[in-house]
Amino acid sequence: MSDTQKIVYEEWKKAITLELSKKEIQTDLQKVVTKGPSEYREAVERSEKKLESGEMTIEEERSLKDRVNKRMMSESPALIEYKLRNDGGKLIPNFKAFEREKRRKEFYKW
Repeated sequence: MSDTQKIVYEEWKKAITLELSKKEIQTDLQKVVTKGPSEYREAVERSEKKLESGEMTIEEERSLKDRVNKRMMSESPALIEYKLRNDGGKLIPNFKAFEREKRRKEFYKW
């Protein structure tokens, strides 16, 4: 990669990060990550419900939902699919994943 390409790539990374940092974008990204895929979310909910016993109060249900959402923000397959990572509750691009995929595609061209 030439120096010019490196500079352009670094500027592109900054622009993408800045765009994804906007509050409305973050809200949409978090919905995508925490709500789907539904099969995975249901599995996480089942595993978290095993920690609760019997009937749950409203407070326990809220606590369960919070735990599920936290797990989804760190474990969701959507993070890998969309090449995102959770940085303190904020979803940011996982540029290392982009670079790995690019290297892999270049390798397969051989």
